[in-house]
Amino acid sequence: MKILKKLAVAAAWIGVWELASLAVGADYLLPGPLPTARALAALAATGDFWLSVWGSLRGILAGFLAGTAAGLILGSASGLSKALGGALSPLASVIKATPVASFILLALVFMKKAAVPPFSAALIVAPVVWKNVNTGFRQADPLLLEMAESFKMPFRRRLAAIYIPGAAPYFRSACVTSLGMAWKAGVAAEVICAPHDTIGRSMYLSKIYFETPELFAWTFTVIIISFILELLLGRLIGGKRNVKD
Repeated sequence: MKILKKLAVAAAWIGVWELASLAVGADYLLPGPLPTARALAALAATGDFWLSVWGSLRGILAGFLAGTAAGLILGSASGLSKALGGALSPLASVIKATPVASFILLALVFMKKAAVPPFSAALIVAPVVWKNVNTGFRQADPLLLEMAESFKMPFRRRLAAIYIPGAAPYFRSACVTSLGMAWKAGVAAEVICAPHDTIGRSMYLSKIYFETPELFAWTFTVIIISFILELLLGRLIGGKRNVKD
């Protein structure tokens, strides 16, 4: 029944989209579902389409992994040390508050075009993982910590037996949530800096040449890949979307 309801909702929105397209009456302004589907099918039949998809996946996922590693290290360190956490907290707040476009434009000054999307993805992911891992460490069971202190448990054993198990759910949730954010930020960076063989560059060219059905098709490609990535990562690590981002 849930699947039927979701399909009914999707069909209703596709109907609204079709009606809006008919009202506009110009595919170059607002293509309907059929022109968009035909454009997507035509793109998917070319090697350049898959080359662009692979180029974006490779770069943005590399940035996601780098941001996850940085967030994990910083979150663990700040969770174990209140002084360090207090010192680093303003940096995380500044990164989260600064528009992604500003970081992209600044990065273009210092980096090659191909490095900007991975950098943007990493910058989005790191604060989310950082904050949630820090929260997980801070919420470690005080009774277990007191017991560990009483029995003179070595730090490594405390880390493995208390801190890491407590922070693991926060880390998994942060990864699942930030993956979609990283994907969108990475594609946005590609649109701005247009590195070769990426989805963002293809979207930019579609806009420049007023190929609106292709632009819609590329947009749907981004959405579909985002859903697939989050689904796969969620199944892989069992994360839930309950993080504090």
